Amino acid sequence: MNNFDSRTNLMQGLGDGEYQRVATSANDDGEAPGSIRRATSAARNIRDQLEIGREELMEYLSRSKRTRESCIRIPLVVLLTITFFSSVMFHVDVARVCEVERAVEHIYLFSDRKDLSISHFQDIHSLGEFWDWMEHVFVPTTFVQTDHVGNQLSQADWGRISQYNRILGSVRLQQRRSRPATCAIHVLDAFYGSECHPKDREPDNQPYGTPLCPPYENVPAKHEDGMQCLDASGYQEAIGLHDATSAAEGFTNDTEDGVYRFWLSDKLAAKLVAERVRYLEARHWIDRQTDMVEIVVSLYNGELSVFTEAILKLNVERGGYIGTEFSIASILLDPYKVSGYATLSDAGWYVVLAIYSILTISTLPGVLKGRWPTFWELLSLASMIISYVLSFWWHLGLLQETREITSKVAEGMLLHEVEVQDRISQVTSDLQSYRIVCSLNLFFFLLQFLDVIRVQPRLAVILDTFAAASTDIFHFVLVFMTIVFCFAGMGTLLFGHELKAFSSISNSIVTCFELLVADMSAWQEMKALDQQTVTIGFTWVAGYVCLVTLIILNMLLAIVMDTYNARHGMAKEGEKDWSKEVFHSFNDVVQRFARRPTIYDVARAFEEKAKNADVITPDLLASSAEEAEPKEDEQKEVQGLPRSGSRSSQSSSISKDLAERCIQRVVNYQRLRRASRSEEIP
Repeated sequence: MNNFDSRTNLMQGLGDGEYQRVATSANDDGEAPGSIRRATSAARNIRDQLEIGREELMEYLSRSKRTRESCIRIPLVVLLTITFFSSVMFHVDVARVCEVERAVEHIYLFSDRKDLSISHFQDIHSLGEFWDWMEHVFVPTTFVQTDHVGNQLSQADWGRISQYNRILGSVRLQQRRSRPATCAIHVLDAFYGSECHPKDREPDNQPYGTPLCPPYENVPAKHEDGMQCLDASGYQEAIGLHDATSAAEGFTNDTEDGVYRFWLSDKLAAKLVAERVRYLEARHWIDRQTDMVEIVVSLYNGELSVFTEAILKLNVERGGYIGTEFSIASILLDPYKVSGYATLSDAGWYVVLAIYSILTISTLPGVLKGRWPTFWELLSLASMIISYVLSFWWHLGLLQETREITSKVAEGMLLHEVEVQDRISQVTSDLQSYRIVCSLNLFFFLLQFLDVIRVQPRLAVILDTFAAASTDIFHFVLVFMTIVFCFAGMGTLLFGHELKAFSSISNSIVTCFELLVADMSAWQEMKALDQQTVTIGFTWVAGYVCLVTLIILNMLLAIVMDTYNARHGMAKEGEKDWSKEVFHSFNDVVQRFARRPTIYDVARAFEEKAKNADVITPDLLASSAEEAEPKEDEQKEVQGLPRSGSRSSQSSSISKDLAERCIQRVVNYQRLRRASRSEEIP
């Protein structure tokens, strides 16, 4: 580049009259008069171009404010997310909880069986299989009273699962029952021979069960003509039939909440516990009115300071099939006693939350003046509120509840057995809700991070990709969901009567999405059916995989990748300009800390002093800035400009220089915007 070109580039920052000095310097260097005239003319042209409209300045001013705020909020949002997650992890301590739940799950779902004809719990689908599993698998694995070589354990070691998990009181068996009602097709009631028992209706509260023979005929039961009594003399030791309360246990609903409860105490010998199970089977504890059965095991692990509740559930379907479910939930007793880092983590989280709250609340004055809040302001406010709700929920709810349960257990399980088990069930359920809300709050933090990175093209390229392709993606989703729904409907009509995976439209939709990720379990089930179903099933699966998986999904990938390539190229071209803008924003922050005026202050001063100007020049900006500069005796900022000391003779030139640089930044910003628009995908 020659001297003329370099001087021409430098003239972009010159004020009125200064281009003459450039021409003079060119003359001093011995350049020809024609070169001097060209340099002078170029300087005048560049100087004349340094004029912008008011709207352009306001747009740049608004964007500069967003850039400055994002430079502050990016590290804040990242720190907010990290400290929040760290605090929550100490509260729930997933690692400790996993140790307990993994052991208990293995015991009940995959425990060894002496008789291989007895099903695992997840393979139980009939009443006979359930009672065999209860007697020969559940009782020996839950009420362990001998070691691995068969030696009798001391009674103090009874009631431990996997050595470290102590049963809290007794194992609770409970069921809900439906009330008998007339069948829907009344004309066949006589042929059917009994009433129907529709599920999900008003629960039954009446005593039931096979009546007992004398001398226990007064034990509550369901008395019907022709029903034979049960000789219960062999169950006296296990049940205690002479005690009216013990005799009625499991077959009466004393609490009138629709739940029938039966208890298996860990203080009883294992053979007596098995006898109690056989008693339930003999009296038909599960019958036609049973909707569901739950086996609830509450545990305490002293090694890890964890309360656990395991629930083995049977759903009795009216077709005769029995479905099984296993769920387990745990809660840490007091994380602040378990780990000293929990307090430190909470302290860091609350400090960052306080800073975040101050920045969020600072946007409220504009809203209170009548301005509509933006989506991102509402999101920040929602995150702040949810964060405080979670904090109060943890300290005043969950933590306080676990401490109270601990004190009840310390007082004695015999006094508070039912209360402790009910409260453990409730607090573990509340903890699951707490985790869900925490996950939602993390998602809100993610959205805020996506918002603050929008000013940096390299970081925002993914957002820009989906924004640019949103219209195409929307239309694609409409077509995609229609195709999936049609295939799901066909699957329900063709296979719903034989396969659980297609038994309802919701199940069919889930199965269709499983096929998208190459889960062929539905096809494996189809192959076990008759030949006609296999042929139809192959046609359905092949058509779905070819059309949806191989063609439709690749079309979506093509839409996204084409848009991404275009947006990535735009981000690469504008990287230098945008990086300079970020640098200027950081530099402005440094200047303000040094109590010196910045370009942002000049523009803001103009906003107050020259509201009616349509065309903005460096002279107009400079005069506005000079009027906004504080007097020598002023002790506070005026019109947004910080004190800059006494008004020296150089203040005018400083304001002029800032004004010219401000306009040059606006020009660069507008040029980049025009380049971005010209390259956008139609």
